[in-house]
Formats: sequence, structure tokens, C-alpha cells
Amino acid sequence: MPADRLGGKTPLTAFTALPGGSQLTSILHPREPVDTPVEWVTQELLAHLEEVPVALDGLHAEMVDASEKRRRAARERHSRRQGVKLQKFSEGDFVLAATATGRSGNKLALLWRGPKRIVKALNDFTFEVADIIPPFDVSVRHASRLQLYREAARGRAEELQEQAIYGEGGHLVEALRDCRLSPDTHRYEMFVKWYGLDDVESSWEPAENIKQDVPQLFQAFLDADHHDTLRAEMKRALVRLDVPDPAPPRQPRRNDRNQNHRRIPQ
Repeated sequence: MPADRLGGKTPLTAFTALPGGSQLTSILHPREPVDTPVEWVTQELLAHLEEVPVALDGLHAEMVDASEKRRRAARERHSRRQGVKLQKFSEGDFVLAATATGRSGNKLALLWRGPKRIVKALNDFTFEVADIIPPFDVSVRHASRLQLYREAARGRAEELQEQAIYGEGGHLVEALRDCRLSPDTHRYEMFVKWYGLDDVESSWEPAENIKQDVPQLFQAFLDADHHDTLRAEMKRALVRLDVPDPAPPRQPRRNDRNQNHRRIPQ
């Protein structure tokens, strides 16, 4: 019924913009009752069921278009960032993910599989990707191991020549697995598991660099086994590197001026 506080409009019209009516409409129908066969009811039901998929397809098309616009806007925002050169992705993108095969003695041989879908962006460089077929496994991948599905070359293996792109940044240390004294450089190195990369892509890195980049992980690695002789020796060696060498003793300056004016006996 119309309400004075709503400007003479019914609550139905005020909240839904639909024409209002009386509660008696459902009881006192203005039309005469009409007898309809069961076949007519079935026909109307089938017609309604045929209209529902069409309406849902239109709704899904609008949602897909809106989602694509949001992803495009997100990629444009990423592209405007300074100092970031890796390919940028957003949630919902379909990608190919690279997996290191470790065959033929080359641990950097990659095999691209997919398509997969990005379900979550952990940071600017690592993403959670999920399979689009059961059991819908989710894994963490680095941006350097992803390609947009429509831009990627499918079914090929790629040989990478560089172990890591330090100049570009973005490689995060996930864990420190081991340490050693390098037989080539005679310096201590640490076996690094990179976040978002496969285990076969782990690499030996200089221990002093790891200590500077991830000091907390480095200290946790040392504290994990206090009885490990190699870890203790590495710790002492790095401490010695941090201590500056003592300055050489200062030599007294010769008074050349007095020597030049020294009298020569006759």
C-alpha cells in the first residue's frame, strides 16, 4: 500500500522500482479462471527453460568482458612501474608454466605445460597457478617461468643460458639447503632454493652475498645445527671477512728540509 513517508509510493516501488499492487490481487484475480491442459503447462515450462541458458550466456559474457577490462587495466598499471622489466600477470590470466626437466645433464632445460590459470599474486614476481583440470593442483611459479597462453609458443623446450637474472631482481630465497667450500674459488658457498623455481634449478651462491641479502635465513641455517663443523668454520671465515684489516704502523716522516740545510764541515 502507498506510504506517506515514501511520498505516496508503495514500498515495492520505492525499493525495486516495480509497480505496486494490492495484497488482494493474489486473492481476487481480475480475470476469469481458465482451464489449461497439462500439455500447455509443460510447453510453457520448456519455453522458460530455453530462455534461461540464453540469459545466463548473456550474463556470463558481460562478466567476462568486465573481468578482461580489469585485467587489462591491471597490466597497464604494472607496465607503468619503473625498474620492472619482467612480464606482469594478474589474477585470472591463462598461462603456460615452465618445468625444469633436468635431462641431458642440463638442469635449465624447460618444458612448457598448460594452460594453467593464475589464482593469486603473491608479489610482483611470484604467483599461484592452478591446473584447469581435476584435481586442480596449485603451485607457486616465478614470473620468468610463465607466459601468457595466447602469446606463448606451445610444445617446445627452451634452453636458458643464465642461471639467474640478478640485474632484473625478483628472485627470492626460499630456503638454504647446504654449504660447502668451493674447490674452484676456495670460498664458502651456500646451496639456495629459489622461491617459485624448481628444485633442479637451485644453485650454489657465495655465502657472503647470501649473508648480506637474507641475514635472517642465514642465521637460521647456522642455528639449525650447532655441531656441524663446516657451518662453524664458514661462520668464523665470514666473521674474519667482516673485520677490517689493521692499519699498518705509521712511519715517522723524514725531515728533508733540515737535512738539506745541514752544514758541511770544512
